[in-house]
Amino acid sequence: MSNAKDHSCSIPDKQLSAPNVILKQGTLLKQRYKIERPLAEGGMGRVYQAFDVQASRRVAIKQLLTKLDGDNTEIAERFRREYCFLNSIDHVNLIKVYELFTEDNTQFLVQEFAEGVSLKQLLQEQPHSLSLIAQIAIGNQIARAVEVLNTAGILHRDIKPGNIMLNRATGCIKLLDLGLGKAVSKEEDWALTQRGAVLGTLEYLSPEQANGEISAVSDVFSLGVTLYQLLLWEPHSPFKNANTVTILMEIMTKELPLLSEQVKRRCRDMGWALLPEEKLAYQELSPIVAKALTKDADNRSSAGAIADELEHVHQSLCAALALPEKSDKETGHWNVTVRANGAQIENLQKLGEKYGRDEAIEKRPRRVSRRLNAASRRYTPPARVSLAKPAAVMIGSILLLGLVAAGYYLWQDKDNTIAALKQENQKLLKVLNQMQKNFTSDIQREVEPLKKEVDRLQQENAACKTESNRLEQELNKSYAERVKLYERLRAHERGSKPPKTP
Repeated sequence: MSNAKDHSCSIPDKQLSAPNVILKQGTLLKQRYKIERPLAEGGMGRVYQAFDVQASRRVAIKQLLTKLDGDNTEIAERFRREYCFLNSIDHVNLIKVYELFTEDNTQFLVQEFAEGVSLKQLLQEQPHSLSLIAQIAIGNQIARAVEVLNTAGILHRDIKPGNIMLNRATGCIKLLDLGLGKAVSKEEDWALTQRGAVLGTLEYLSPEQANGEISAVSDVFSLGVTLYQLLLWEPHSPFKNANTVTILMEIMTKELPLLSEQVKRRCRDMGWALLPEEKLAYQELSPIVAKALTKDADNRSSAGAIADELEHVHQSLCAALALPEKSDKETGHWNVTVRANGAQIENLQKLGEKYGRDEAIEKRPRRVSRRLNAASRRYTPPARVSLAKPAAVMIGSILLLGLVAAGYYLWQDKDNTIAALKQENQKLLKVLNQMQKNFTSDIQREVEPLKKEVDRLQQENAACKTESNRLEQELNKSYAERVKLYERLRAHERGSKPPKTP
């Protein structure tokens, strides 16, 4: 449930140039916030753990490092909108903010410190530590947080397990890093921070984000990837790959296997047994996740619809297993977050009008993925092909992938284009050389038995000719003997002396 506040948002207007200096432990900001340690760092900001000595509570402080001039005015505006929005809303699954202030030509945002463990840590370090009911409730809470943001015209742009904190003591999740003034961990620096670039973590991007654009439901695709990973207990995104181009191509074209089919395959391989109620729940969850992972943004579900459906599955499973729907400390049961009522939704929409809505909420981008899917549907492979055709098709596909790779590198990273193209060219050459070796080896394996068969037939043919000549000689000799015998019989009949045998 979310409640909008009526108070206005007071923001410092001074244009700043943020210094790239890491605050030391013990540094006191505004004579109130004592820095304890850095939590995360990226191209636009840092996040510190600090202690509020006046309120006696632990807080998180976000430091904006980007200069607030020129092309970065949009980033600064989003940083301010983050404070205005979160300062005006009270939602159980969103971080609360306390203050936005300026000190030493640097802007700082003071916000709630989220206790617990990130969903990323849980999936990687504590797999299968939650029940299916808890997983569904967590998925519902994430979807509700995204719903609140999108209703107010805000796009998170980086929904992923690393930005979701789980607190088992309260049974609630917190969605972190709203806005573009967020910190990005060093291993995820591909999530570019310049204006006009792709924003977000690579393997959680939506197809339109992978194409350099954004839509009103881009967060829903990232939510779908997170739900898919959560319900399968996968440590990484299903699109994770060492090759950047491969990730982008798969995000735009690859359809993930249905959730229910993946669960069946895993249970069969691991020898696990599911309850009938759990099997039914997975069958109901599968189309929900599939609708969130739809490539075409026009046909993708909203975050609110996803949350409603997850809530329904949660209630059905609780009823089937005779469990309470309310949180229970003894069972470790998690709650779902209920949908905002009409008045709350109206207040959220007013906040979007007051503080400005993301442009993507008003505009619909062109759909590259739709054209790619249509092209793939039009292609029908031939029923029968010769031995040479598959090799030609594979070589052509490799070359086409190389051209696509070149295009994406030119588009994404101009400074490193030449080095990237050389690297891709070397990979393609290795693949082509290996294909040539394999093709030559296959031909040799096919030709060798044919040669042996020809030699065998030639030997048999020579033997047949020798036998034919022998039989012909014997036939001629037999014929001559029969002629002589016939002559002797004729002479005997006439009473004449038989001719002498030469």
